[in-house]
Amino acid sequence: MKVHVFPDLEAISHKAAEIFTSLSVRNITLKGMFIIAVSGGSTPRRLYALLESNPFRNMVDWSRVHFFWADERCVPERDEESNFKLVFDTLLSKTALLGAAFHAIKILYEK
Repeated sequence: MKVHVFPDLEAISHKAAEIFTSLSVRNITLKGMFIIAVSGGSTPRRLYALLESNPFRNMVDWSRVHFFWADERCVPERDEESNFKLVFDTLLSKTALLGAAFHAIKILYEK
């Protein structure tokens, strides 16, 4: 196992965007799709913004990407605390226009 140390969030976010795009190209080539589980929170926010911007945005065949959530808070999807809202607002609202599919966690509420 290798451990990589980065000086700050910006550097690690750029490396993560490079890894994301590389894995997406490889998986789409080999399997026809790329499936990824995403999380919310402040740490991945910059990664999602980078993936939505050039050059990363143009390196991914978004029509073959499927997003799933690794976690979610038990709040409505448009709530400020929602992990879905964070990922949707920073990345999916833009990439969905390019054909990306997303599969949110269904939250059931008691009435």
